[in-house]
Amino acid sequence: TLAKLGETIAAPAPAAGPEPKAFPLKNVKASDAARALAEIFDGPKGLGPPAGERLRVTYDERSNTVYVQGSPADLLTVEKLLKV
Repeated sequence: TLAKLGETIAAPAPAAGPEPKAFPLKNVKASDAARALAEIFDGPKGLGPPAGERLRVTYDERSNTVYVQGSPADLLTVEKLLKV
């Protein structure tokens, strides 16, 4: 009831997960790299699990940087794919 609601509100929030890792790019557009990574890890749009389920990928066009959030093994694979 009201006491349980108070306990729920006071409880610490669960951890959000690992911080995204930045991959500054030189030879490819960040938007193209982000799209390719999403397809490699999550499959083409409309097929398989929803995008972002295994790997979260965002990018910043101004700095031409891809930001990736995922497991340590997946981040290592991304680093090898991007050859940063």
